[in-house]
Amino acid sequence: MTADALLIPVCHSVFDRESATDCVAELRQLPRVASGRCRIGVVGMRIDARTRGESVLRAWAEEQGLPFVGALRETQAYVRCAEQGLTIFDMPPAKTQADVDQWQPILDWLRPVMALPATRAQPDEPEAMAAHTARRESPNRPRFSPSTAQVPLDVLERHDPASPWWRRLTGWFSPAPSRRRQLRDV
Repeated sequence: MTADALLIPVCHSVFDRESATDCVAELRQLPRVASGRCRIGVVGMRIDARTRGESVLRAWAEEQGLPFVGALRETQAYVRCAEQGLTIFDMPPAKTQADVDQWQPILDWLRPVMALPATRAQPDEPEAMAAHTARRESPNRPRFSPSTAQVPLDVLERHDPASPWWRRLTGWFSPAPSRRRQLRDV
């Protein structure tokens, strides 16, 4: 009820599009969306560049009267990041640059809504470099499998409001930490 923007992840399958159509219809009934105070955008998920999935989703979004904000490819980078409690923005650019580039149109669409800074922190900035290095050099960092729902506490730091905005944003698209683990460690 207080959101300024909603991103709806949609795969190009007909089942996903039909489900999203119902969701959009329901969202448009909300006062904030109906009055235009909350924007809705569509993000294509797991899009293979060799197919016409993106064009199908663009046409569907246009039919719904929604902006097609961007498309994210199907990649194991997100899986590897989730296993380590990281986001693609925490990984070395050489490994995830293509994925980071796909986020740019999404971030550009969100920037005016969320009052995001014009550019993200560069690794050569001292505080960003220190945070990046601290995360990468933790030798005793436990590894986990998302299926175990045993999330290390350092994963929860990405939900800290003081962390850089791109980590918070990609944290929303990551698997949720186990509530049981949070309560047990408190």
